Parts: sequence; C-alpha cells; structure tokens
Amino acid sequence: MMSTKKDQVVVDKSSVGLFAEFSLDELLSFESKLQENRMLALTHPVGKRIFEIIQNWNHFVSFEDITYYHARELEEKDKKEYPDEEMMMIPMNMSSHGRYNEIGKSCYYISESKEGALKEILKHRKEKEPRIQVIGLRTAKSAKLLDLSGKTNVFIHHLRLPAQNTGKITKEYLLPNFVAACCREVGIEGIRYQSTGYKCCVLWRDDYFEIIEGSQEVVPWSKLQAIDTSKNDDQNPFAPQRQLSA
Repeated sequence: MMSTKKDQVVVDKSSVGLFAEFSLDELLSFESKLQENRMLALTHPVGKRIFEIIQNWNHFVSFEDITYYHARELEEKDKKEYPDEEMMMIPMNMSSHGRYNEIGKSCYYISESKEGALKEILKHRKEKEPRIQVIGLRTAKSAKLLDLSGKTNVFIHHLRLPAQNTGKITKEYLLPNFVAACCREVGIEGIRYQSTGYKCCVLWRDDYFEIIEGSQEVVPWSKLQAIDTSKNDDQNPFAPQRQLSA
C-alpha cells in the first residue's frame, strides 16, 4: 500500500499508461477471440501481453479512509431483509454475469458512495420498482488493488463500455472478466474502477470489512426514483447535506 502523497501521485501517473500500448485493431481482434472461445484467450497475443502486464505490475492502491457501501435488491415485494452474512457476499453459484465476475463466480462489489451502490443495483434490477438494502462498511485491513479508475485510453474505455445485451452472457463484460481473472491468478486482491459518476471496487473476498452498526437501510422505490430524476442536489435524498453558514 502506498503511504505518502508523493507515492500516490506516482501510482496515478503510472495507471494512466496501463494497457495504453494496444491499438484499437489489436483490441477488437482479442475481443473477437473472447467471444469465440474465452477459454483460449491466452493463446491470443494480446491475451498473453495483458497477462504479462498484470503479472509484472507493481503500483497498487488500497482502501481510502472512508465509508464504503454495498447494496442488494430485495427481489420480492414482501421479501425479508438479508441477514449480515448475506450482505457480506453473494453465495457461490448465485452470481449473475457482472463486469468483473463470470456467472457463478462470487465476488464482492462495493461503492465509495451510498448513491453509487444504489445506482449499481438499479442498473441491473429485476423488479420494475425495487426495494434495495444497503449497508455501510469500514475497512478492517488493507488490500492490494489494481487501480483502473483514472484517466482513460482505448483499452480502459472498453473496460467501461455499458452493457448492450440482456442475454445470459454480456459480451461487454468479457474483457473486464479476463482482466479480473488475470488479477486473481497473480495474487492481486481486487480492482478499483470508475463507474458512471462514482468509483467502485470489486474484491474476491469479503473479509476486508466490518459492517458499521446502525448503517443498515432498506430504500423504497419512492426514494430510489429521485436518483434518476433529480436535477440538482436539493432534490437528491442521497446527496451530502450542505452546511448553513452562521
């Protein structure tokens, strides 16, 4: 974990250049390979090079001194709230296809803001008017994270592409799935990434956190609607409250 402001600047500058060597032609060729047979991705020269870059990368970040948030949809109208253990990680073989996880491959997504955690669930909700359970988390120990949340290049842009299809396999997730698999293989414990207006982390385990007592909340649809329809922070119930001057 980088411990000084000077070190953090080095990390940020280095992360900008991560994967910048790939041209659009090379990247599209590799994505075609992933769609054709992702099990053989390492036989493609771009796949080999991605693995080499990740294997040799040595600039990492850890958690910030903030409250993180994790959320889950309560998929049935009268469904009972999830107990703590179920809010800490989705059980194996129940995970749908995610940006950094394959189907059935359990991992833990968190956001650096409550609104971000709720928006992540709203993007993939199963119910038209869902209720969402959210918890606040404090870090219990550090982690070795690959930081992909900074400035973009062609490769990073493709990692962030929005999902276009609603089938069982989401083709836009195949490239970030491969990056995550490489990270797991070489011992990187998670990825920090940029979502739509907020930052998130994905981790392969859940034992980095403790639930903050009193942070559990079930957010009804009537309140969730404001995230999409608000024009400014005054209408947004999740925006930080402004301080009034004396």
